[in-house]
Amino acid sequence: MWLIWGVSALVSSLIVIIVIVIIVRSFSLSGRSLDLRTDIYTNAITIFAESPIIGHGLFTFGREFAQEQSQPPRQPHSHAHNGVLLIMAELGLVGLSVLVLSVITVFVMMRRNWLGATAQQRRLLTIGIAGAVGFGVHHLLDFPAMMPLIALTGLIPLAIAIIPYQPQPLQTSFRMIGHPLAMLIATIGFIGVGGWMSYAYSSYTALVARPFAPNADMTYAQVGDALQAVIDTDPAMAWYYHQQGYLYALGVDDAQAIRAYQAFLASEPTYSIAWANIASLYWRIGDVTQAIDAQQRAISLAPDFAPYRFGLGIYLEASGDADGARGIYRQLIQAGNSLWSAWEATPLRQSVLSEFSISDSHQLIIALDTHQSTDLLSLWRGSQYLAENSTRASILWLMVALRTGEAIDVSAQIAQAKRLSQTIYDEAWIAFGESEIARHAGDLARADAYLAQARDKIAFKFNREDIIFITNIPYFQFLVTSIPRQLLPDVFYPTPDAALGRLLED
Repeated sequence: MWLIWGVSALVSSLIVIIVIVIIVRSFSLSGRSLDLRTDIYTNAITIFAESPIIGHGLFTFGREFAQEQSQPPRQPHSHAHNGVLLIMAELGLVGLSVLVLSVITVFVMMRRNWLGATAQQRRLLTIGIAGAVGFGVHHLLDFPAMMPLIALTGLIPLAIAIIPYQPQPLQTSFRMIGHPLAMLIATIGFIGVGGWMSYAYSSYTALVARPFAPNADMTYAQVGDALQAVIDTDPAMAWYYHQQGYLYALGVDDAQAIRAYQAFLASEPTYSIAWANIASLYWRIGDVTQAIDAQQRAISLAPDFAPYRFGLGIYLEASGDADGARGIYRQLIQAGNSLWSAWEATPLRQSVLSEFSISDSHQLIIALDTHQSTDLLSLWRGSQYLAENSTRASILWLMVALRTGEAIDVSAQIAQAKRLSQTIYDEAWIAFGESEIARHAGDLARADAYLAQARDKIAFKFNREDIIFITNIPYFQFLVTSIPRQLLPDVFYPTPDAALGRLLED
């Protein structure tokens, strides 16, 4: 007996340890960190406090959350990573009351089924209860039920747990007739509405893919025209307007693009990217005032996103407001955004840049970019990269060592860079490092091949997110697919890793 208890305790302890390790590890994954969750929770409570009784409405968390933090550079989220907080934010105390009553009702039904079940029935019932409880507890740290397929999956153990084994027959005539009739009407209604919306969505997905196909048979503007039929079928889906505007803009039908973006922003006014895009369209048609106003609106929604501010500086400078542009440029340099090559594009920007002392980190990148070897070691020691444990720092030290003759094991350095790699920009750094090694060895063909590979990884493409996690909104809030790139090509947006962008420029 003691042996059995000992083995059971050991197994239980191992299970607990494994679960804790999995949970802790999940908090270190990109987009799932503990500080990110607590930040979302805090903002969810703030959103709830703004409308505590009835909330802001279903599927509005992403829109409201965008007003609580700067998006970009912060990640957009369509839910609160906590089911209780999500319902509080979207449906207020009314929704929370319904949730509490629903949970109580479910547990009462589970208990009733358990008490009335036989030993054999309890085996299946245990599976259902465990699955339903686990599904519910998981929603205290996430909200995967936002996805319809996952929600339906969660209903299976719930149904096993609460459907009675000895159902009571309907007694009254009203229920005997009304219940099956109501179920029939609801089934037909759900299938009908679902079929109608699925038809619109399938048409949408087929259309947006056509101008990007290798054998494209429609232009961007033609697809924009064709999307109008989809919008007419499902006018409540705001994202269709967004994609229509994007395609019209690519097709240089600026008037139609502006109209579509205006329709999108009428229902989703907190989406900063749409404001930046429509600002570029206003600028293209010569409406300077509207362009500046729209860009300022984008900045008000994403005050921490430096490219938006630089874009406003570009508009102000080009429209003759040199003082306004100078003020913005100074703020950007003070915030550490001095590596963009765009600073050298105009005399005004050059003069503003010259007002500030340049950091060792900045000078190091410029020296590497211009193939200077003087003072490289001292610049490296004074730079921020010396204390940085990253792929970028690993490759920069590799470059410094190769150019100054410092002893370095290049294979070990590349291996270290690969171990630290997390993003596509890290992959570009690694390819760039391989290029440096090949060039140092005199293999120019191999060096050029790696350099082209690195440049390809940071090149803006329509099938790749330009801002990390930006497709969270269409995928998880609107539950539709989307063109991954969100910003129009005319919108100022350099490579997020400024050092990498500077070194890889042609």
